This record gives sequence, C-alpha cells and structure tokens, in this order.
Amino acid sequence: KMHFTLCDLLSDITQNAIEAASSVITVTMLISNTDLQVKISDNGKGMSPEQLERAKDPFYTDGVKHPKRKIGLGIPFLIQTAESTGGYWDIQSKVKDSSNMESGTVVSVNFDLANIDTPPLGDVSAYIRHVLTFDAHYELLVSGSFYGSSFEVRRSELLEVLGLKEQGSFTDAAALNLVKLYVDGLLEDNNG
Repeated sequence: KMHFTLCDLLSDITQNAIEAASSVITVTMLISNTDLQVKISDNGKGMSPEQLERAKDPFYTDGVKHPKRKIGLGIPFLIQTAESTGGYWDIQSKVKDSSNMESGTVVSVNFDLANIDTPPLGDVSAYIRHVLTFDAHYELLVSGSFYGSSFEVRRSELLEVLGLKEQGSFTDAAALNLVKLYVDGLLEDNNG
C-alpha cells in the first residue's frame, strides 16, 4: 500500500502549476479540525478539454515533464482520494488562443478530515517550503486559515528579505533554514 499525506498530493499539484510555465500561482488553504479546502490557481499554459480528460487518467503521461515516468498519478490520486473520502474536487482549465488571451488552471479540492479513510494532513509547513523553493522564476502566494488564524506567505517578499531577489531562487542551506524558521513560526503562532 502506498503511504502519502494530503500535503504530498497538494505538493504534486502545485509543482504541476509551476512546471506549466506559470508566472503567478496562488494557493488558498482553509484548514480546520474537520476540513481541508484548497484552491490552486495558475496562469500557465492550461489544458484543453481533451488534455484535461487525459490528465485524469493514471495511465497517461505526456512523457515531457517526467520523461522516464510511464504513468501520471497527481491528478488521479487527488480525485480518487477526494471522492473515496466524502470530499469533492473541481478542475477548470483554459488554453490561450485567439478568442481567449488568458490561460491557466484552477484546481479546487475539499477533504473531510473526519473521514476515517482520509489520509493524514501531513506537514503543512514542509508543503509550503517545498513549493516556495523550486528553482524557477515564478510568484507564489500561499494564504488562508490554519485552525482559525489567517496566514500569508509571498515568495517574492521572502526572496527580497533574504537578499536573493536578483537570482530569483533559494540557493543555499542558510536561506532554506531561514525560510523553514519563518514558515514554522508563522504556522506555530497561528496554531497556538
């Protein structure tokens, strides 16, 4: 049996958004004792209706993002987990074309944390750190409510504070440790 957490699923979906050539990604998380609601929006290349249908199939992969991978499990696992545990999901996506100058994807999901079959939430701080620190040029805003207290983390602000704005990525252990301390403290303060 594969062991995973909800944060592992969210990390995979957020990584998809970053790798879709998105310049801006927003993640909204509402975490309570009974529910996890998440909305991940990007302005990346988007998917046609046909591509979106294929993305729901665990036995399909485009072979581009992960050339050695024979199957794509992120979206199918997300859908299966939500449906089998009393949650819900929705994916909307648009490809830029002559009639539509905007593109991108919005993934919305809700998990019933009280359902015995729902995987554990996982480490929210590690999820946030993971998606903030990909070596790519993108803006990421993660915000929401963590057990009743609101929080917000903006990637560009962290890069600026750490003096990494020019290079646009978190490159050394000291910077990564400071990001960990900041995010851990933010969530700890909000959960205290």
